Amino acid sequence: MFTARKIFINSLFTTLRGKKYFALKYILQEPNQLDLCSDIDLLVTSKLYTKISLFCRLHPLVDTIKTQVCGERSSLRLYFTDGGYLKLDLLSRFQRCGVIYLEQDQCEEQQILKGNVQTYAAHHLLEHVFLYYFLNGSAVPEKYIRYFKRLPSEIRVLLLPYLNQQYQVNFDKLESLGKFDTTHQVRLEGQLRQMPVNKGYRVLGRRIKQWSDQLLDRFKNWGRIITFSGVDGVGKTTILKRLSEILREEHGERVVIVRHRPGILPILSAWTMGRKAASNFHAQRLPRQGSNSSLLSSLLRFGYYFLDYLVGQWWIQLRYCALGYVVIYDRYYFDFIADPRRSNLRLPQWFTQSLYNLLLQPSMNIFLYAKPSTILERKQELDEATIIQLTERYKSIFDQLRFSKTRATYLSILNEDKDSSIQQILQSYNTQRA
Repeated sequence: MFTARKIFINSLFTTLRGKKYFALKYILQEPNQLDLCSDIDLLVTSKLYTKISLFCRLHPLVDTIKTQVCGERSSLRLYFTDGGYLKLDLLSRFQRCGVIYLEQDQCEEQQILKGNVQTYAAHHLLEHVFLYYFLNGSAVPEKYIRYFKRLPSEIRVLLLPYLNQQYQVNFDKLESLGKFDTTHQVRLEGQLRQMPVNKGYRVLGRRIKQWSDQLLDRFKNWGRIITFSGVDGVGKTTILKRLSEILREEHGERVVIVRHRPGILPILSAWTMGRKAASNFHAQRLPRQGSNSSLLSSLLRFGYYFLDYLVGQWWIQLRYCALGYVVIYDRYYFDFIADPRRSNLRLPQWFTQSLYNLLLQPSMNIFLYAKPSTILERKQELDEATIIQLTERYKSIFDQLRFSKTRATYLSILNEDKDSSIQQILQSYNTQRA
């Protein structure tokens, strides 16, 4: 099936035909064979970078673009009209922490064409992946070793002698590259520091530029918070786990899942039972079983949890959002408004809803609902009347917030089909990324 991502990739390399570029760490026969978890890395000139950026912005299948600049690397995060995603890394030189680790002129002299993609010769590919992974403290991935072993023997026999001579190493077989050794990393760093291009003020200047780009990127690409709400059995956990997988594997996002509250304060019973025992107790207990009927007790209990939200929201912002994480809440403050009994509270809705105005608004808030019969097939924790009542409350709250809180997104989604629900969420997510 030809997705927007595959069509875009084919059209990109067709457009680049005859231009001065080459694909990095490229081991495919055709570009549309690229799996969903992989990015495209290209070494390009500054002039070609401008043309590629314009091509992406004008492409009819690209919905939104997010740009990140860090030193000599510019990353274009492309979100397609069908919900697909691709990260395009455009590099102007081989650089790590301000240090040039490979001369691009050598690679350009021996370019080859694979399909309609320009890339470097096999020995330069080996050289690049060896330097890239060993300098970053890891072994060469197995997929590259398998690729080199499948090459014709007349090419394969030349690979390790070239690498051993260039970097004074002594690899006797390709499988040895799959084992990281810190002595190689230390030796490589020492060799690179002796290169003229890596001496004196040049390295310092490149490092300062990289640090400043990273600092600016932190503010430009602040993380996001997504919340999930809904009655027990509606499928929140299934949807948010699938969403987190897609964001991690296909969108390259760092994701953290938070349960209900920021959690800087433990649940109340932890003060008497201990954190682990309290957690086990509540995990085995059905929801809405608390017997509290006191207004004073409810106010004290709610005050404790509200303090966790009020202070903890800043901890979440600094600990995760400042580093670009996507934070996903499995349940959120809206439970206190629509279903206070779930937290053993007896408080009026107007009270808890009014205090929501004192909290930072999450970027996306998703309320999942389903037919009572569908929910009861999944879980028998609530009766049909309670499911209908709670669903109407959540819907009403989200409808009100959708019109009064225009800086955030409030979605009510009928969760009868998992794929359809995920698609709606991703479309909204990509739109917000613009």
